[in-house]
Amino acid sequence: MHAQWSRLSVVAATVVLVLIASAAPASAGELNGEMRFTRADTFYSLTDQNGTFTAQVTWPAAGLPVAWSFRLSPAHRAIAAGPMTCDAGNMDLPYHDHHLVPADYRWHSTVGSHFFNRPYTLYGACRFPVNVDGRAGTAVVRFRFAYHMYSTE
Repeated sequence: MHAQWSRLSVVAATVVLVLIASAAPASAGELNGEMRFTRADTFYSLTDQNGTFTAQVTWPAAGLPVAWSFRLSPAHRAIAAGPMTCDAGNMDLPYHDHHLVPADYRWHSTVGSHFFNRPYTLYGACRFPVNVDGRAGTAVVRFRFAYHMYSTE
């Protein structure tokens, strides 16, 4: 494992599950991460009570593609009452991903067209129905991942 000092910051998130009688949208928690990828440090991972987010850059490759994934925690998968609708995008690139997947699916995709020493932000959200003790509602889990490929070359 690479030294922890190479990571800029990691902020754990919480998921707020608002359980209501109707299927109205719930409040959301957000998982936030930040990474400075280098030739020697190409992998990022964060796991908390909400799930696991990973990102890995292929270095060196044209466009420095970043493969990423997100998977709900076992506790959230246990209360999911149906599939997730997941959407992701990048604030700095023309990228969008949309999936309707089971709650136990490891959602994954790849973002390309990166340049060295520029900031990027990947964001995503999964919305899914939940049922806790017979009370139905909707949960939303969001993530935001700020990163850049640092090179002195």
